[in-house]
This record gives sequence, C-alpha cells and structure tokens, in this order.
Amino acid sequence: MRAGKVKKLLIFVLAFAAFMVLCPSPARAQGGEIYEKSGAPGLFDSLDDETKELLRGLGVDGGQVTGGLSGERIFGMVSTLLRDKLSAPLKALAAILGVAALCRLADGISEGEGIAPLVGAAACGLILSAPVLGLLTGCQRVAGAASAFLTAAVPVYAGLLVAGGNLATGGGYSFLTMLAGAAVPVLAGGVFLPLLQIYLGLSVAGAVSGTELGGLAEALYRLGKWALTVLVTLFAAILSVQTAVNAQVDAAAGKAAKLALSAGVPIVGGALGDAVAAIQNSVHIVKSGTGAFGILAAMCIFAPAMAECALWAGVCMIGKGFGELFRVKAISALMEAAVSTVKMVLALLGSICAACVASAAAVLLAGG
Repeated sequence: MRAGKVKKLLIFVLAFAAFMVLCPSPARAQGGEIYEKSGAPGLFDSLDDETKELLRGLGVDGGQVTGGLSGERIFGMVSTLLRDKLSAPLKALAAILGVAALCRLADGISEGEGIAPLVGAAACGLILSAPVLGLLTGCQRVAGAASAFLTAAVPVYAGLLVAGGNLATGGGYSFLTMLAGAAVPVLAGGVFLPLLQIYLGLSVAGAVSGTELGGLAEALYRLGKWALTVLVTLFAAILSVQTAVNAQVDAAAGKAAKLALSAGVPIVGGALGDAVAAIQNSVHIVKSGTGAFGILAAMCIFAPAMAECALWAGVCMIGKGFGELFRVKAISALMEAAVSTVKMVLALLGSICAACVASAAAVLLAGG
C-alpha cells in the first residue's frame, strides 16, 4: 500500500517538474526573448540604407512590425519618393518636346522627307539612353538587395515555423525560398536584363537607321515576357500547394502529439499540452510580426525603383504622343521601344517583389 502511494507521489513530482520546465515562465513567455533568439533583429540590418530610411519613416526600426501604420506616414513616403525622382523625367520630357517640334519645323521647311526625323530620333535616343540604362542597372541592384534579404530572412522564418510546431512547412518552405533567393539575381542579371538590352539596342538601331528590325526585337520581347510569366506562376503555385499540404500534415501531427501527451502522462498530461500550446502561441505572435515586417520590407526595397520606372514610362508614353502629334515616325518608334523596355523592367521588379511578398505571406498564413 505504502509502495503504491510512493509510486503515485513520484509520478506527481516528475510530472510537476516537467510542467515547470515546459510551462512558459515570465522570461520565456515574453515575445521579446523569442524575438531576440530567433535572429529576427538581423533582418533589419540585412537591408540597404535607402530601405532602412523608408522603414524608419514608417515607424519601423526593427525586424518585426508591432503596431499599425498610419496613412499619413505612407502618404508622406510616397510623396517624398515622387518628389525626389520627378525632376529628371520632367527635364527629359521638355527636351523630347523641343526635339519633336524642331524636327517637324525642319521637315516642313525642307523639300521631301530629309534626315531631320532620323536626327531627331538619334537626339531622343541620347536623351533617354542614360536614364533607361540606369533603370536596368538599378533593377539588377534591387534584385541583389532582395536576394540578400531573402537569404537572411528564410532561416529566421523557417526556424519560427518549426518552433511553432510546423515542422513539415518549415522544412519545405526553407528549401523552396532559399532556391528562389539564389535564383533571383542570376535570372535577373544573366537572362532578363541582357535580353532587354538587346531588345533596346535593336529597337534604337531600327528607329535611327530606318531599317526594319522590329520583328526580331518583338520576338525577344515576347520571349522575355513569356519566360517571366511562367517563372512567377510556377513559384506562386508551388509555394501555395506546398504550404497548404504541409500545413495539413503539421495539423495532424500536432493533434496526434497532444493526444499522446494527454494519454501518456497521468494527471497533468492535459496541462502539459496546454503549456506547449502557450509557448507555440508566443512563437506565433513573433512569427506574425516578422512576417509583416518581411512584406513591408519587400515593398520598401522595390518602391523607389518601381516609382522611378513608372515616371520614366510616363515620359516615354507622352514622348510617343509628341512624335505622333508632330508626325515624326522615327521618334514615335523610338519612344515605343523605350516604353516597352521600361514596362518590362517594371514587370520584372514587380515579379520579384511579388515573390518576396508571397514568401513572407506564407509565413503569416502557415499554422494559423
């Protein structure tokens, strides 16, 4: 009889000790400690200086978002970006207008077609060459910054997923997103940007010389657009399916583990399960904050370059309108090629940004 009581007492003591170890004490339960140990503070340091300044302007100065964003700060950031980048496009637009007007005037004075349109197209090409090539260089730089951020963020996100009980999701997410982070600068700098440079060169040469190179240039443009669409669709589809399937596996494994803990440990097995659930809830809070930070950081990485691309696309479209207004076909053809190039750069930036946002959103949605 006494031996039975001693056995029950021993079981109770061991269960109580396990409960105290697993139970989230004030130090462990604090999200701040989980945040520090997860490596999330290093996410902010992995960003470039311009992105850091934009995030500070939004009130974010760390690796997680802890509060709401005010519309006033967002509006201020957008207006500052546009104001800082508006000067050069306006000057270029005025120059294109002057060139188109002079070409029309010279064409009216001279008899026949003359060389004024070709000279005007060459002048417009000189006006736009530096800005458009700058956009291509900026796209490669931004792709590298996004790759560096993904490389730093994926281990943190995967660790938080695993700590929150999402073992299958964390493992699959880590592999796929690390692969995307490594492929982004390679595909951008080694495939898409060279294609855009070839397309732009053929289009400018055709517009200035008057030769028919539009068919070859259009084929390259369609090839790049098709490849970009396929890659983004594949990444989004694989990430979505993999996250959904692994989430179901993790949910089933979590229920089985909780049931085994409740049935296998007498008296306090249910309390132990609740303690583990409390720890996981703390991890989910940190995971939500860092996931929201990932989405916001991705947008801030790409916002300056995308705003600049949008402004130059507007300049090229208005320049094309000037060419059609003054009946200078060479300038219209050159502006159309520039519009297509800038739009493709904008699409490439948007695609990489969407991949980064989807990677962070998958962390928010996985495991609840």
